[in-house]
This record gives sequence, C-alpha cells and structure tokens, in this order.
Amino acid sequence: MFTKNQALVATGILLSISFFSCNESSYEKQGMSAAAPTESISSESESDTARTVIKTADIALSVDRVEDQILSLQQTVSALKGHVIHYELHNQTESEKEVEHSLDSSYVIRSIHPNGFVKVKVPVESADTFIQYILHQDGRIENFLLDEEDVTEDLREKKELVQVDDVAGTAAPKKQTLARDAYQTDRRETRIHRKADYSKLAYRTKYLWFDIRLEGKKYTDKEMIATAKEAQRPFYVGAVNALGKGWEVFSLFIIGLLHLWPFLLISILALIVFRKKLFPAHKSI
Repeated sequence: MFTKNQALVATGILLSISFFSCNESSYEKQGMSAAAPTESISSESESDTARTVIKTADIALSVDRVEDQILSLQQTVSALKGHVIHYELHNQTESEKEVEHSLDSSYVIRSIHPNGFVKVKVPVESADTFIQYILHQDGRIENFLLDEEDVTEDLREKKELVQVDDVAGTAAPKKQTLARDAYQTDRRETRIHRKADYSKLAYRTKYLWFDIRLEGKKYTDKEMIATAKEAQRPFYVGAVNALGKGWEVFSLFIIGLLHLWPFLLISILALIVFRKKLFPAHKSI
C-alpha cells in the first residue's frame, strides 16, 4: 500500500514527464513549420529553373561588305553545329546615269546599296558564344532584340495529350461499321496532329533562332558600253510618214476651225458691215 507521501511524489513525476513531452512536441512542430517555407522556396526555385522557353533574337548590322559577313556567319554557325535556314543578298540600284565617253562608247554609272538577310538557328548550349560573336563584329549594331517565350505549360499539355492518345488507342464502337471507321479515322488524324504539334514545339526549344539584317556601305559601279550608231531612215519610209502626218495635221486644223465657227461667223458679218460703211454703193445717173 502506497502512503500519502509516495502518492504525491508519483503524481509529481508523471506531471513532469508529460510537461517535457509536450514541450518537445511543440518544438518539433515549430521546427517543421520553420522548415516548411524553406522547402517551398526551394521548390519554387527548382520550378523556375525547370521552365522551358523558346529564345529568339532580331539583329540589324551595318557592315562594310555584306558578302563577306554572310560567309563569316555561315562558318561560325557551322562551327557551333547550327544551321543557316535562309539568306538573301540584294544589290539595290539607287541611281543610274549614262555619260558619253567617245563617239561610239559611254559610261553607265550606278550607285549600289547592298543589303542582306540571314535566318540561323544555334543550339541553346552555344547561344551565348554566338551572341558574343555578334557583339564583337567590326560593323555597327543598329538594333539588337533578344526575347524569350515561356512554353512550359504548352509543351506539357501537348505531351500529355499525346500520351493519352497512345494509351487510349483506337477504342471504338463495335456494332456500327461506318461509325467505327469514322471514329478510328478521326482518332488517327488527331494523334498525328498532336504528335506533330508536340514535336515542332519541342524542336524549337532546342535552338536559339536569329534573324540578322545586314546593311552594307554604298558604292559606285562604272561600266563602259558601246553606243549604238544612228541608222539612217530610208526615203520612202520618211515620205509615207510625212504624208500620214500631213493629213493628220490638216485634219486637226479643219477640226480646230469647226470649233471656232462662231468667231468666224461674227468676223465675216463685221467685215461686211464695215465694208458697206467705208465703200457705199454709187447711185447710177
């Protein structure tokens, strides 16, 4: 049998144990709550670094020679395992003038403005190297625009749709043949379109896409050409043309007089009245 003092001591020990256990649990909860924001922050940072983007750039360069710059771009892109998708080269003639050099030759002087356009793709891992190459060119950078488009959700959605189509297969009604065939055809076309969309988007995320516009320095081009000697026209050709032109001029003159008939009529009447006043008729004796 426990005495009254022993019972009090046992009760105190139990209360002390329960108090320490509560404090430990509260400390553990506080530690967990304090660690929760860190975990959320780390998860957010991981999600930010895992974003998928499509990078594009638009560059305008003023260079000395457009042809040399295009060749340099092709060599650099090939070294970075990229590809030149499209390029153009134009030598635009802004003015042209012909100057006589001798009796049978002339100079044609042209003002030429060369310009070009190049579209390239560079692997993402080599994008910084190519940008540094562009920034260290001898020409002047007129414009430089770098843009990123976040396609993480679009890419994930297209991938999941493709996976759903692969799992679903070509399940269709079994009773109606026409309905089953139409359903299978629609499903196949849908799978093809979704796979194509996903592949295109995934492919674009692997490269940095550049549009490069090149403006070259204007230069003058001089070319000597032979002057064509004037050929003398035969007499009968000139005579026939003269007869035709003469009749045409005479017809125009008659038509002009017809347009002036009121003035001619008034002039004739005025002349008759004036003549009668100056030269009255003599009476016969």
